[in-house]
Amino acid sequence: MCTETLNLYKCGHILGGSSRRRIQPCSRAQRNACARVHVQEKRHTTFACPECRGTKVDGLAARLQQSAAERVKVSKAASGRSNSSSSGGSEAGYGYYTSINACHHIANMRFLMHLFAVILVAVAACGQLTQSKSTTSLGVKLNPIGNTAMQVVLTNTGGVDLNLLHKGTILGDAPNQKVIMYSNNDPVPFRGISFRLVQRGDLGADSFTQVPAGQSVTTEFDAAEQYDLSTGGTFTAIAAGYIPYTQGNSTILDGKAIPYRSNVIEVNVDGSEAAKIRTASSRLVMALEIRDSCEGDLLEKLTTAITGDGGCRDQADAGYEDAKSEKTTDLYKKVFQKDDETYKKVIRGRLNEIADECDVVEPGPIKFYCEDVWGFCYDLDVEWSAAYTDDGLNQICLCERAYTLPAFTDKCHDVDLAGLLVHELSHLSSIYKPPARDYAIGWEISTDHDLMDATHARDNADSYRLYAQAAFLGCPLDD
Repeated sequence: MCTETLNLYKCGHILGGSSRRRIQPCSRAQRNACARVHVQEKRHTTFACPECRGTKVDGLAARLQQSAAERVKVSKAASGRSNSSSSGGSEAGYGYYTSINACHHIANMRFLMHLFAVILVAVAACGQLTQSKSTTSLGVKLNPIGNTAMQVVLTNTGGVDLNLLHKGTILGDAPNQKVIMYSNNDPVPFRGISFRLVQRGDLGADSFTQVPAGQSVTTEFDAAEQYDLSTGGTFTAIAAGYIPYTQGNSTILDGKAIPYRSNVIEVNVDGSEAAKIRTASSRLVMALEIRDSCEGDLLEKLTTAITGDGGCRDQADAGYEDAKSEKTTDLYKKVFQKDDETYKKVIRGRLNEIADECDVVEPGPIKFYCEDVWGFCYDLDVEWSAAYTDDGLNQICLCERAYTLPAFTDKCHDVDLAGLLVHELSHLSSIYKPPARDYAIGWEISTDHDLMDATHARDNADSYRLYAQAAFLGCPLDD
């Protein structure tokens, strides 16, 4: 078993000479081969390469320690509150937070996306998401109502009364992606927050919007709060995605979601007017002192989820190795569909960078927080988000809900803390450009080729989590 591999490679020797002395880690092939043996033998507590165990801390663990040393203190300027309210902020919920300073450095990245996409906010923190295909449906009408303001009318076209989750969806006021925008067929970089919504449990009536069968609900938002539209000109937009829901008056989510897709609209934007809308980052920073809380047992659990047997590093490595196989595997075809070298290069590249981020010992630009830095985990004492990522500020923030997850699970397609990290890292353009988005969630929808085409599978954050985990565990494809 693993002993033979170790005898062949003898990893763990010292790299000397510079101030960045560190232990040379085991090769990916070694780790994956040995770790799989441990998984098959149900031995998850011993890392397969003992020469390397305990000798180095990966990049994300370094971020945990780095955040403890770095405290960003900013004044609570009175103008922060006045500007927030003047931009149309709501007293309840989150108000109209505008775009977090994200992704402007990838504005020149050119790639074509199919306009009729599916977009879903974040990975399920508590189980897999399923779709009802028979009794539920939504009709969505997108209308321009101002320079960058838009209106969405959602109509319950199914046969049952719906209770739609509005937190972190198109119905709510959090700074999530409500529309997908294009300029000259190029996607406009999203400048908001990617949320990991809670998909199971009782969130209370205040987290839902009731829409009886045959009835409609209307919501409005400003696209300039999600995108930098200061260049002006002609843009196209579409609203598409999924909304977690319950039936009737129930407030207990059980993992179901309903898809929607709107018409495509064209808007002519006055750039000077769009530029007047303040970004969410400028508002929030003026009223916040960032503190760290990654310490003690929490730090130990996170470090295990990152560097331990079956952690972020091992799962991303397993996915990378599977994606670079000379013969395309059935798992790859199941998740990513398209067997094309240019296409596969993106998948390998993203997984490789995620694995490296979970393996390198040196401070980097990504900040990792074990606290609700921007106040998005709770609303009215209800925890509706398990984690969120801010690409522009290179931040990953975990909510308390995430800490109930196991560091590692050997149950296929279940969510663990290691997989959560793979998912969140895929949202960062500092990991790979362009960053992954949230088009689908969970194994059932993410591998449904009728709902997800190859392009969106390649660009979907949860596809990487599911693929990496399945490659590491050797999951069957028919479950």
